Amino acid sequence: MTMEQPTALRRFRFPILIVVLALVVLLGIWGFTGNRLGVGDRRMFTVFSIIISGALIAGWFWLASGAPWRQRLATFLLVLAVIGAVVASVRRINFSGDMAADIIWRWEELPGEAADAQHQARSAKVASLKPVDLASAEFDCLEYRGPARDGIIPGPALARDWSSGGPKLLWEQPIGGGYGAFVVAGNVLITIEQRRDDECIVCYDRQTGIERWIYRYPEHFSQAAGGEGPRSTPTVWDGKVFALGAAGHLICLDAVSGEKLWSENVLKRSGVKNVQWGMSGSPLLVDGLVVVNCGTQHGNEHSRGVLAFDATDGELVWEAGTSPGSYASPMLVSLGGKRQILIFDAAGLAAHDPADGAELWRFPWKSDYDINAVQPIVVDSQRVLISSNAGVALVNVKQDDNGWGVNEIWRNRSLKCNFSCPILHEGYVYGLDNGILACLDVETGKRQWKGGRYGHGQMLLRDDLILVLAETGHLALVEATPEAFRELGKIEPFPSQKTWNNPTLVDDLAYLRNDLNMACYRLPTEKASHTEVRETKSPSADLETTDDLETTDSNSPDAAEAE
Repeated sequence: MTMEQPTALRRFRFPILIVVLALVVLLGIWGFTGNRLGVGDRRMFTVFSIIISGALIAGWFWLASGAPWRQRLATFLLVLAVIGAVVASVRRINFSGDMAADIIWRWEELPGEAADAQHQARSAKVASLKPVDLASAEFDCLEYRGPARDGIIPGPALARDWSSGGPKLLWEQPIGGGYGAFVVAGNVLITIEQRRDDECIVCYDRQTGIERWIYRYPEHFSQAAGGEGPRSTPTVWDGKVFALGAAGHLICLDAVSGEKLWSENVLKRSGVKNVQWGMSGSPLLVDGLVVVNCGTQHGNEHSRGVLAFDATDGELVWEAGTSPGSYASPMLVSLGGKRQILIFDAAGLAAHDPADGAELWRFPWKSDYDINAVQPIVVDSQRVLISSNAGVALVNVKQDDNGWGVNEIWRNRSLKCNFSCPILHEGYVYGLDNGILACLDVETGKRQWKGGRYGHGQMLLRDDLILVLAETGHLALVEATPEAFRELGKIEPFPSQKTWNNPTLVDDLAYLRNDLNMACYRLPTEKASHTEVRETKSPSADLETTDDLETTDSNSPDAAEAE
């Protein structure tokens, strides 16, 4: 026995060494990388380490272990059969913002299939609905994240306590895939989603969730880590809907009927390839133009990254910019007394003149994987705050006799927003720092507190209350105060479902969706404001819980018409 033991140890020293090295690597990844790696990067490195270690040990066993060849062959066939069975059973793997895997098996429905099935089953109810009426009330939401695209939503004061009489579910139903939000105009909701192999711009009844019309066109964008479906939110302007699909289809529809007015593929128009995770910027309407940022990645000397089309007929009015694209939406702001369009692309933050697209100034900002995805925050007439997985910075913009200039005021890594947009309130910035809510002093960049795990969710602000739709599918109310983290209430509209979509808040109604389901909740309000808004401002004040929802396809143009 004394002779056999060292022989056995020598025989297995290679797999033992591999296991020890793998454990050392994992300890380094999770214990000593500190702030330099996000949770998603750590998970990816962990998976790669396990795969490489397993492959090395398997290679040793089959080629150099000295085991009988029949045993090695049987083990090889068994492993091959298990891998084949698992691969055959997996329909799709979705990933969270931190790269946690969610497996959809062959026997489960994909996003969009349930929505299509419900649409077919409930087509009769649309005849009982009032005609589509786009007459907007004061607080309707016609574009991404509100009227200034800053996540600050006007409306009645929300109640601060959900412990008794919290949000009330009015309706819920399946929806197609994708990460866009709802826009609200008059008595309808409009969004863009994936239904099987079609991207679809869909109009829903605001009071019941019933489908009013749908415009389909053949397109199916999918990316391994980001999932499938369109990423942007439509914009409603002058009775029209403007939507940008994940593969670059810019489509203008009549908002009442869903009839196509014009379309253009912005990637083909500029002669460029798509960005890795798909077109995500919501169209911006300014001065009768619809502005999109497609970027110049893999283009040529004639390619331009920012395009402006006539909103009436789709004719190209101007094109500008030579930087690769990213995932934030264009914003119309005023800095230094001049209106300008902010573009947060892969090279940094730039401003363009709305009249001709001329680039006024640029501030370089590079992020991992070129993910500049969150909306810049205009702090005042001269200062802008930006954030990404690279950290956060405050910059100063000014114009003098030499033209426009921009300089950095401060920069740190106390707020690393990946694709969750931060919000400014009374001199403090609130954002999700790698999934944990944090508060920073905008003057100094100093962190005031950090608390509340919401993953890569999205936020809106009403007065001094933050409405957080978490990545895990729950909805939370948080007080916007620099004193401490204070969560005032929480519900679970989509338990354990990946939710990257922005919520939409109009009056006291929260319209929520992810890539599987949609729902409408009435939020409790302060009594004084609640009565006034219900009587004079909210076109959906009569909403009640609806259990027998219907959907319909009242206008489905032929898909072949789409570009």
